[in-house]
Amino acid sequence: MIRTRFGRARVVARQGDVESAAALLREVRDDRARVLGEDHPDTLAAQAELEGL
Repeated sequence: MIRTRFGRARVVARQGDVESAAALLREVRDDRARVLGEDHPDTLAAQAELEGL
């Protein structure tokens, strides 16, 4: 489910709604950090995507 939300955030960003995409990515990043750890590649990917906005 986290992966689906990550994909949704990326689509929302591509559609131009950066504010909503950032909020979604923060949630994904926080959930991944909690479940997988701060240094997990998936957590870092969510952080990088957020920084890219």
